[in-house]
Amino acid sequence: MTDSQAAARFAPCHQRVFHVAVAGNPNCGKTTLFNALTGLRHKVGNYPGVTVEKREANLFGDSPIRLLDLPGIYSLSARSPDEAISQDILLGRAADTPRPDAVLLVADATALERNLFLASQIIELGLPTVLACNMMDLLKQAGHQLDLDKLSSRLGVPVIPTIGPRGQGMNAVRESLEAACLSDAPSPPRRRAWTLSESAEREVRQIAALVRERGYADERSADGAALLLLSEDSKAGDGDPEAPLRLAVHEAQERLARECGEDVTFELTARRYAWLREIVDDCLNRSVEQKRSMNDRIDQVLTHRVWGKLCFALVMGALFYGVFALAEPLMGYIQEGIGWLQNQITAKVSPGLLRDLLRDGVVAGVGAVVAFFPQICILFLFLALLEDSGYMARAAFLMNRLMSRVGLHGKSFIPLLSSHACAIPGILAARTIENPRDRLTTILVAPLMSCSARLPVYTLLIAAALPLGATAKAGVMFTMYGLGIVTAFVVARVLKGTLLRGPARASSLNCRPTGSRTCDRCSG
Repeated sequence: MTDSQAAARFAPCHQRVFHVAVAGNPNCGKTTLFNALTGLRHKVGNYPGVTVEKREANLFGDSPIRLLDLPGIYSLSARSPDEAISQDILLGRAADTPRPDAVLLVADATALERNLFLASQIIELGLPTVLACNMMDLLKQAGHQLDLDKLSSRLGVPVIPTIGPRGQGMNAVRESLEAACLSDAPSPPRRRAWTLSESAEREVRQIAALVRERGYADERSADGAALLLLSEDSKAGDGDPEAPLRLAVHEAQERLARECGEDVTFELTARRYAWLREIVDDCLNRSVEQKRSMNDRIDQVLTHRVWGKLCFALVMGALFYGVFALAEPLMGYIQEGIGWLQNQITAKVSPGLLRDLLRDGVVAGVGAVVAFFPQICILFLFLALLEDSGYMARAAFLMNRLMSRVGLHGKSFIPLLSSHACAIPGILAARTIENPRDRLTTILVAPLMSCSARLPVYTLLIAAALPLGATAKAGVMFTMYGLGIVTAFVVARVLKGTLLRGPARASSLNCRPTGSRTCDRCSG
């Protein structure tokens, strides 16, 4: 479809703006596609927590379609602030955002089964949906082949192959979104392709009927809304307008627990994953010879129990050594410039309060901070390199076991590491932690990390009190940063044992129920 054809199709409804929600798992390339479709340059990263709010922008060019980039989530069962935001928007419960006219689902083709969990939940809500199967190049590199036509037939939605960083597939995605928004005929109700036990199906039908009666959903989305309600905590507080509905859901959950002897959320998750596993096995032709990519070989070293920790210590040591060794010549040039400027003021300004103010107040005061600017720049450069290279995610995986021992969540590593630059984005990144106690603990200990604002103080004290070489100074700096980390761990342990004491953290309800010790979502 050419631009003129698209403009002609939209001409009768040019007054209306169509809202399309962009949803997907963390690290699936969702924001990369959002940037490619809108022409913007929002920050992207290969670890969860980069998108901390919903972002809006029109499709690139003259188009009435407005995209909403939602935070990356694993499920619509709201157990974290991210999931609550996305669920409210997709269900039309957000006061400041209209319900989307369509949904652009972004799925990682290399982890299709896990990504389809969220996709299936959104499809069941009855909204026009386009599935962008991203990272197709990585899937082909692994030797696998995906039958997109068969996947589209099984899910009942258009499936578009995309490669986000290269911009491949964007025209097809744009055309599919335009077709979905322009379709005036409402899509007929789709019967759910996977089934539950007889008692669970009965409760789902009753909750769906109640949802329709109260006007929370129509015929197309009632079944999906009922499944979401049954998989959530249904306790209602005083004054909750949805208290009758939540009470009915709570009673249904208790009946199912008595009859089935299992948590209803476990059955919903297990049955859905069984259906998704069947779809993936039918549509994905896996290579007999598993090709190991360079990333897999690197991961074997960087995530190893012994070598991984050794690499982590070397990387952190190189970071702090570089902050001093590389910045020292630049700091010397800046200090020489400040000295020259002070001499010029001394020579050209007559003695008095004005000269003292300019030379000893303004120039010396500002210069004392500017002199350490190279160290701050180098620190942020190293952090950016670690982030873009993918080491952030590997370090988070490596530190998961240590975090658990001190009472923190494995996901706490990224917020705490970000707090070394600034505690504010570190606290914002803690929103990806589902458990409220773990999230609050991470927020409380994040300011104990040695942020970049303390770096000038540290370097000034080390340079003034310890006339040592660059290696010794880096060792002292490393020790001071380590002291902040140890203090944070101790405080976290005390908080989790006293004020924030609670039951042991359960594994996520959206973990793949394979029966193995580890899960491809939470590594727990």
